[in-house]
Order: sequence, then structure tokens, then C-alpha cells
Amino acid sequence: MGTPRNVRRGDGRAEYALACGKEIISKGEKMSKTKITLMSLILALALLIGIGCIPLFTDAAETESKIENSDFYQLGTGVSAVPSEKSTETDVILPYSGEGHLFFGESAEKAYPVDMAVFSWNIRISQLAVGQSFAVSFVKDTTKKPFEGAEGVSFVFTCQNEGTLLSYIVDAADGGLIQEMVDTQSMWAYKKDGSFEEYPKVEGQENYSRGMVGRLITDNVVGASVTLANIVDGASFGGTTNRPVISKGNSLGTTIPGEIFTARDMNIKETILVLSAGGIDGIGDESDAPLKFTVDTPSDKATKQYLSSPARTQIVNRLNDYVFDSEEALAGTLSQADYAALTSGLAETDLSALRVRDRFNQGKVKERIEATLRLLEDKMAYVADSVKVYSKALDALKDLHSVDEQKISGAESARSVYNEYAAYVKYLSGEQLQEVQALVDALDETLLLRGVAHLQIVDFETAVAAFADPVSDTSADLIYAAEQARAGIDFDAISQLKSEDRSAFEKRIAACDEMVEEARLLNAFDVENYKIDLYRSAIGALGASLNVEEFLSVVQSRPVLRLDDVMPSDTEILNTSLRDADALFGKEIVRVLDAWHTAYSEKTYALRELGSLTQAKIDAAKAAAYDTDAMNTLQDIAAKISCDISSSVAQLTECDRTVRAAEVRLLLVRYHELASAPIGDLASLNEAYEAYLLAAESDLGDLSQEERAAYDALYSETNEAYGDAARSLIEPLLKAFETAVAAENIHESAAIAEAKAARAAVPSLDYYIIAADREQAQARFDAADKILLSQTLYYAYATGTSWTLSETDQGLKLSNTLTKDDVCDGLAVIEDPLQIDGFDFAFEFTEIGRIWKGEDPVGSGKNPQSILVMNIMREAGKNKDETQGFSVYFYCNQLDELEVYVYGASNSTGEVMLANGKVSGCGFTADPYDPYTVRIRIEKGTTSYRLYVNSLQLNVYYRDIVNPDEDRASHIPEFEVGSEIGADIFKDGNAYVTFVIFANSLTSDEERQSAITIRMIGDKTFGDYVPPVYTVSVDLVSGPAKTVYEKGETFDKTGIKMIATLSDGTTKEIALDEIKVLGFTSTSKGKKNVTLSYTDDTGVTLNKVIQVEIVEAEENGGDSGCGGTVSAASFGAAALMLAACGVILAKKRKKS
Repeated sequence: MGTPRNVRRGDGRAEYALACGKEIISKGEKMSKTKITLMSLILALALLIGIGCIPLFTDAAETESKIENSDFYQLGTGVSAVPSEKSTETDVILPYSGEGHLFFGESAEKAYPVDMAVFSWNIRISQLAVGQSFAVSFVKDTTKKPFEGAEGVSFVFTCQNEGTLLSYIVDAADGGLIQEMVDTQSMWAYKKDGSFEEYPKVEGQENYSRGMVGRLITDNVVGASVTLANIVDGASFGGTTNRPVISKGNSLGTTIPGEIFTARDMNIKETILVLSAGGIDGIGDESDAPLKFTVDTPSDKATKQYLSSPARTQIVNRLNDYVFDSEEALAGTLSQADYAALTSGLAETDLSALRVRDRFNQGKVKERIEATLRLLEDKMAYVADSVKVYSKALDALKDLHSVDEQKISGAESARSVYNEYAAYVKYLSGEQLQEVQALVDALDETLLLRGVAHLQIVDFETAVAAFADPVSDTSADLIYAAEQARAGIDFDAISQLKSEDRSAFEKRIAACDEMVEEARLLNAFDVENYKIDLYRSAIGALGASLNVEEFLSVVQSRPVLRLDDVMPSDTEILNTSLRDADALFGKEIVRVLDAWHTAYSEKTYALRELGSLTQAKIDAAKAAAYDTDAMNTLQDIAAKISCDISSSVAQLTECDRTVRAAEVRLLLVRYHELASAPIGDLASLNEAYEAYLLAAESDLGDLSQEERAAYDALYSETNEAYGDAARSLIEPLLKAFETAVAAENIHESAAIAEAKAARAAVPSLDYYIIAADREQAQARFDAADKILLSQTLYYAYATGTSWTLSETDQGLKLSNTLTKDDVCDGLAVIEDPLQIDGFDFAFEFTEIGRIWKGEDPVGSGKNPQSILVMNIMREAGKNKDETQGFSVYFYCNQLDELEVYVYGASNSTGEVMLANGKVSGCGFTADPYDPYTVRIRIEKGTTSYRLYVNSLQLNVYYRDIVNPDEDRASHIPEFEVGSEIGADIFKDGNAYVTFVIFANSLTSDEERQSAITIRMIGDKTFGDYVPPVYTVSVDLVSGPAKTVYEKGETFDKTGIKMIATLSDGTTKEIALDEIKVLGFTSTSKGKKNVTLSYTDDTGVTLNKVIQVEIVEAEENGGDSGCGGTVSAASFGAAALMLAACGVILAKKRKKS
């Protein structure tokens, strides 16, 4: 029986039983009322007693399924889950009905366990209408669906409008509130209506928001990605930190208490993951549009363990190796043994143990390997044909008389094809191998060698046939031509021929050799001299050429003389002639080098005069320089012919030195020009100083002695001119700064502003290049600056007309008067930046225009209130929306409570809430106002900025800080639009502070008056303010002596020892009565995480998590035999139903 449509809420099993009974009645079968009643009671009874034994839902395999190659299965029908384009993504369609559930796994029997302790899942929304919801649930087992009795937790996301998802955390059993989270003292309590006024309310639960934990804001819900992340860490107080994030939007964070799971006897490391249509308001019917998503493979510890498991790793690595091996086999480079291992191993590769989607992905890899092997099989099938074609071409060479160049070319082409396919012979087997092997064995490749050698010998014979008769009268050129033809014969190939062919060829060569030797007998001198003449002619053909490639061709024609048959007297003549030719060739090389030098030196000569040196002249000299590679080639040729060209090379390298020296000298010329010109402003001074640095850092090693002397003289002269200019410019400005701080009214804002301006006008004292001058000026500057920094009003200034600054005994007072339209004109700006890591700032609320929200006087929808905003920004003097950073809003909603919100820029418009919380016990009074001090500290962690506001700790996660669109002022060009800029938001770690006040519907001038007093900025304190020492860390030296408790027992702190490390470096032992115990409950058995929490006097809270175990006082036996215990109430209900059945049957028999 399928699931009854639209069953959604109730107490689970009993409600399901009654619904099943109603469904039977609704079918309209023709049964008596007695039979219907009886069958309904029997069915309900069976479900109550045997519910633990009877599966309530049919498996996906038993129903129509649209799930293919997916790591998900359904318990109903109509769900679709198919692979997306990316190997890790799945396209999902859920009907918006009771069937719309998708479980992670293969089937109910093979669900994939999910570890919530480290979990992340990305869900991209493709179709979700306003008012529709979807849920991600972590449940205990596969027997029940979310909201129909499943045990666990559900995260529900409801589309409120085009750009908003409401986020809920509810009980997976029925979509109701999780009782463990209904606790105003708990760190993980639901948000109250004071924070979220627009949240829907439930009768009887007015203080809560039906499990709602916040909103996810984006440009458009459809197309956005929701990432649901969970992790167990110290910050979660023994629970699971849940943080949904939406792409191009914001993120939310809350904590799920560990008791939710222990009370349900759930192991968070082995939960069942379900994606469902619908939410806390139920679901629609088949007429509603389905939901569509693209989901990634969930990332959790169990999945990661599966992905890295030895069995899976072996399969994946084997297939990856087979991909490489198959490609090598296709190229013919894989060995025969490896090919055999590839084919047999691939056939034996079993993917059935893999998860479904993984099996599908690895199956694709396997298909790729198989496709490559099919291509290989095609090549293997052509091997025999390639042998046959080659064999036919060789047969055409058997008759030497008919061999010509065309037949040789055809045979060589056929051999090339054969060699390509011969690489695949080693992969053949059986009859195919036998056929090819027989063909290969029949090949006589010496026929090709023989044919080629025959044509080479024919060329030799042709050259000899041209000799004169008698042979002794043959000219030197013909003898040389015959020797060249003989040199072209491949004797190695001849040595591989059959003996009869080899013998015949050797005889033919010997006959020619005999004639050549006879011709050389009287003409040896003329032949060798002819070779030298050819070499000399090649040299002469160079003419005026500067082409080095032609020189390479000439040196390759240089002869190696054969002098064994030349008369001794003639030997020296030939050697002398060759040396003369080499000398001639050497002169040609020098001619080229000299030509290069002439062109080069003409330009380098212009670089000699220091006064007329220009960059254009240097560039012209570089353009005229020789080619280095060509120079190396000529040097190699000169070495081969024993020609000394060192003097010519030295001339060229001197030109190189001249150019390098000119570049150094030009830097000095530029410095001299700037230093000698009138320097009347900072820009001119800076330009001259930059030129000085370049000159001072130059390498003078390439300067000649004469050049160095001239350089040193000009350098000294230039430094003196620059020093005079620097002093004449800086001295009046430094003096003006000293005069400004010496003014009698230096404590007043106007005088401080003048002193700041005077200080800013003083340029960098690094412009003094003489160390003594620089040190003296720095001492004077530091003395003046110390006076300025001692003035309280130095540390801030105001823009606009709303803010005024004054000095009080308590510190720097920033007073604000809003306009009649409740507008703050300008900012209060803190002068110097603070480092974001270690940021420490304190101010007091001296006067608050409107402390609490009042009644809306004019029906505007706004309540009267003053809101102070502290901007912590990337750039100086900026308000929120003008640069990147985050803004801290202070709402004084009540006399004893300070509400804090942290906002950052969104991707397009508006802003995103990054964190919020409340500080209680503030002690505001209405009249007169008592100062209340707020201290803001920031620590930069590995994943977030930890922001402390007195006792309140807020985390601003890096991933929540996004770079807005390019058309917004807070966009940072160096970061990609939409990227999470996180830790890189502040340049060099500098954070700039400004203050602004917002107001709503104020009703009097008094309400428009506000003031704060700065008590501390970093290390600078004002008045008698002493920053409280706070706790940096706590260490658990020893845990409780008692770690096992019986149900109903209370926690015993005995044995606990915790040591606190304070910000001043000292340590102290924490008293037991200062240690709070969170998360302990002994109402249910099992292992539980317990948090030991310590909060110091400054409000800093630090925690340590331990584990205890709850056991039964007495183990109660009795197993139902069906996987669960049947309660006495169940037996009582069963007995009553059986009695009712008996009465009905008795009446029926009596009536019969």
C-alpha cells in the first residue's frame, strides 16, 4: 500500500494507521459497516503492535522510478534524479506532494550513512515558487519519511518572495518545534519575536517563531545555490553548528544541541539524508508545480571515507592506469605483457561495489578504455594487409634489371606503413597471429636493401664509365666525381645482403675501384688539388656576403685531403695550398666581424661624452649591435680552420662594455639634470630623489678608469646640489610644524587641525640623503609629533555639521545634533587606523537621544529611536556603503539592554546581516543619563573575525563578506565580483573607524541630541580609563572524577580543574562555582557531550567539551522480538481493540 496522499502532521504511527483506515473506506468498496469497522480496528491494532517489524513504505525497486545512475532513491513514485553535466552533480525533480522525498543511497537496505559532524551539501535551485518549501533532513532510519514520524532534524527553506528564503530548524517527526531548542537560557534557543517581528507565530508559542532561525537574502532564489554546512566544534557547546549559506547573498548560523540526537538514540555520524518537497506548512498536491534542483554529491566524513577507501581507490587507480595503458597500446608502445594484463584486468574489473553515481562515472571511464581498445582492434585487423602490400612491393625488386627509383620509392612507402602497423603484431593471438606471422616470416626485406645498393653502384659505374681511354688520361674532375659516387654507397646495407648478392656487388665495386685507382696513379696530386680549388671557389663566391649560413656551407665543403698516393714533395704543396685557402676564408670571417664593428662603433662612439649622453643614443647603439648567435657560429668556424679572430672579437666586446657603461652613466646624467633644476615643490623633489636612488644603486664595474673619475666628480657635485634643494624645501615645512604645536591654544580643535595640516605638509625625511641631516630632522619631527599626540582632540575630527568634538575629564567627547529631518550631517572620524587583528576600542554612551523604541506617532511604520553606528572600514573617512568593511549597529532598545547588529555589503543593493546579539544589564537610565561603557575587541581567526562587545561574542565569518557589483562604491577591483574576500578585506590589516547616527521619527530637539565619549583607541587611553583584563584561553587540566551517571542523577563537578590565561599574561585557577555546565541531561541513556563554560568579568566566554555516559539504574529486559519495545499503553490499547473485535463478532453471530 502506498503512502496516503497529504498525510503531513500528527503523532506519527497512530496517525498513519488511522489515515490508512480512512483510505480503505474512501475506496468505496461494497462492505458492510461492521466489516469496515472491524477491518479498520484490526489494521490499526496490527500497526500499533507490529510497527517495528512491518516496513511502511515500498522500496524504490518496487515502484515506478525515474532515478538513473544516481546516489539517491525514492520511497514513493514520481521523483526524478539523473546525472547532470558535471560528474558530481545530479538533476532532481520532486513532485510537490507526499511522494516528494529523495533519500541518499541505493535503496532502503543500502542507504549511505551521513556524518553530520562534518557535513556540507550544495543545492542549486532551478524551480521553486513563492510559498513553496523544501527540506533537508537527517533522520535515524529509512522506515519513515520526514514529517511522517521520522526521528531526526529537518532544515526547512521556504520561498517567502523572489529574493528571500525563510530558514527553519524543526523536528523531522512532524515539523514542530524541537523542544530541546525551546530554552531561553540556552545558547541554541530559537530567535524571539523581538528580533524577528515578521515571523509567523503559533498559538501557545508566541515567544517563538515556529523554528525559524533567520532569512537568506539573495537577488533571486531561483538560480541561487544553498549550501548547508554542519560541524561539531568547541563553539557549538556539544552540539552541531549549522550554517546555511546562499550564493550571492548572506549566511545564517545556529547550533543544534546534542540532546536532540541522544534523546532519540541517534548517532550523528550515521544519519540518513533526505531531500523533501514541502515544509512546516505541509505540502500541496499533484496540481502544484514540482520542485527542481541540481545537487552536488554530499560531502561528509563517511562519504570522504568511502571515496578514499582502499577498495574504491584500487578500482579508480586501476581504471586510470588502464586509460594510460590503452592509449599507449593504441600508439603501439605498450608491451605485450602489459597489454595482456590490460585486457584481462579490464574484463575482471567489477564496479558493483561502488556507489551508484560513482559506478556510473567510473563506468564512463571504462567505456572510454573499451572504445580505445576497439580502435586498436581496427588497427590490428589491418596488420595483415600492410604486410601483404609491403611484400608485393618487395617482389617488384627481385629483378635487378627492372629496378628503378620509382619502385624503390614505392617499396619504402610500403615499408613505412608496415612499420607503423608492425607495432601491433605483439597484441595479436590465435589464427590472426598465425596468419600475420607467416606473412612476416615470408618477407625478404633485403630485396629493398639490395635494390637501393644496386642503384648506388650503378651511379658509381656510370661515373667510372666516363673515364678516358687510356684511364691514365682521365681528368681530375671525373676522378673526383667517381670518388663522390663511391662515397654515396651504403656498405653497411651491402653487408646485410645474401652472400651471392653481396659477392656480386663487391665485385662490381672492386672493378670500379680498380679503374679509379689506376686513374689516380698518375693524377692523385691533380685530384686533391681540384678539391682545394673547389673549396677556394666556394670562398670566393662569398663576395661581400654577411650571411653566416653561407659561411657554414663553405666550411662544410672544406676537403679532407687523401695524401697516401701523393708524392712527398707534392704533399707539402697541397697542405700549403689548403692552409692558404683557410687563411683566405679567415679573412672573410674577419671582414664580417669588421663590418659589424664599423656599424656598432659608429654608434658607441657617440656615447663617450657624458654631458651629451641620451637614451636615444644608447638605443641606437643597441640596434647596431651584432647578432650573438651569428658571432658564436663564426667563432666555431674560425676554431676549425685555426684562424685567430680574437682582436676583432675584442673590438666588439669593447663596444658592448661601452653600452653598459653608458646606461649607468645616463642614470647619473638624469639625476644631475633634476637636481640642478629649480626644486620648488614636493613632486620635483621626489622625482630627483628617485633618480638619486637609481644612481646610488648602480653597478660601476663596467666603467673605465677615465669614465669612473668623471662619474665620481659629477656624482659629488649633484649630491651637493640635491642636498641644498632638499633642505630649502623641507626646513620651512618642518619649522612650520614645530611652530604649530608650540601654539598656546594647541589643545583646541582649530589649532590641532592646523598642526595636523602642518605635519602632513612635512615630506618624508628620507629625502635627506646625508645621514646626519636626516637624523637631526627626524629628532625634531618626533618631538613635535609627541606634543601633537598628547592632545585629546587629535584622535578624531568631524565632517559636516552634526558632530562637534570636545575634551572632557573622561576622554574625547563626540556630540551629535541631528537635523529637523532626523538626518546626521557628516561623520565623526577616528584619525589613525587600528590593526584589525587585536582591534581594541572603548567608548561610553554619554547621552542617548532616544533610548527605547516609542510608539509610531504618525503611522509611518517607523518607531522613534536613535541608532549609533560604528563603521570599521577598509578606507579612511568613509561611511558604510562607501567602502568595504562591516558596520556595528548599537540599538539601545531598553534601559538595561544593548542590542548589537553587524552588517556588511551585499552583492547588489542594501546590506547583509553578518551577526547579531544582545548585551544585558547595561544600566541605562532615562534622566539623567548615566554613562555606559562599551568595549569593542576584534581578533582575526582562521575562518572569522571574532568581535567582542563587552560580554557578547559575535563571529563575522570570512565567507559571509562578499565583493559587491562593480557599480557600487564598496566594490574592490582587485577581487572578483561575488568572491568571498574574507581575510583580505583590510589592506595591510588597517581598519579605519567612523561614527554616524541614524534616527526614526524623533519628536523633539532633545531626542536629537546624542553624545559618546571615547575612552580608548588601541594603546591610547583617556582620563582614568583602565581596560579590564580579559581571559584569552582556558585549559582543562583535569576533568570530572565521575563520568558515568545513572538516569536521573545530577552532574558532579568534583575533580574539575580549569586554568585561565589572562590578557596580561597571568594565569588563575577557575573556581568550581564559576564553571557552568551546559548540555547535561540524564533523562535518556547514552553518551553525551557536556560543555564546561566559563565567563569572566568582562563577558568573555570560553568553553571545553567533555563526554559522559548515562546508563539505566537497572537494565529492564524484554524484547518485542520485532526490533522495538511495546509499551504498556500499547498493550492496553491492543487489549481494548481485541475486546471490541470480540463484541462485534459475537453480535454478528447472534444476528445470524
